[in-house]
Amino acid sequence: MRRWLSICALLTAGPLGAAGSVDLTADFVSQYVFRGQSLRQGVSVQPTLHYDLLDNLSLALWANFRLANSLAVSETDYSVQWTALTLRPAALTLGGVVYDRGTNLGLRSTSELFGGLDFDVPGRPAVYLWYDCAQRTGLYAELSARQRWLLADYRGTVDLGAALGFDAGRVNGFHDARLSLGFTRHLGDWQLRPSVDLHFPAAAVDAQGFQPVFRVSATRSF
Repeated sequence: MRRWLSICALLTAGPLGAAGSVDLTADFVSQYVFRGQSLRQGVSVQPTLHYDLLDNLSLALWANFRLANSLAVSETDYSVQWTALTLRPAALTLGGVVYDRGTNLGLRSTSELFGGLDFDVPGRPAVYLWYDCAQRTGLYAELSARQRWLLADYRGTVDLGAALGFDAGRVNGFHDARLSLGFTRHLGDWQLRPSVDLHFPAAAVDAQGFQPVFRVSATRSF
């Protein structure tokens, strides 16, 4: 949600930020789920540091701190992305991410290249492709949409999102689905967002099936 770039957060980013700006986010999650698969980490804190190097070029650092059983950093991701707004009403994003994972996650450290289009129309549809070029060679595709409703008296928004993931080269077909519902509240320089993510993985991805994840996010821009 920016270790050099938080895959989940930054790949669905909105308008480009100003050069030199920094975003700091801390997510408190009930469990770590990656593309529908529970990584059996229990309660975790997932901090993200996102830096806009240029108006259209950003770097990010993301980590997963496991709180259950024993404190440990189980993953660190480093990412970079470049976004162009020359395809209106769509924005083109290209980038790469390195996943530095511990041995207890059940997933190997690897790297991916990604690209996608975000459409500036109602529902904010987006389509992204990730290519694993290091370990389990394959292509992951995600179709997503999100909508936000303003709550003027609440000084915040209601946020609804949905996504479908497909895989070629490993699962070869439907991979996972996700529904998200959250409430964003502006508190001075901070944004506070409690939410729930409902994950529906294919049986080949996670035999446990349906995974609810409860999340509280705090974000500040500098």
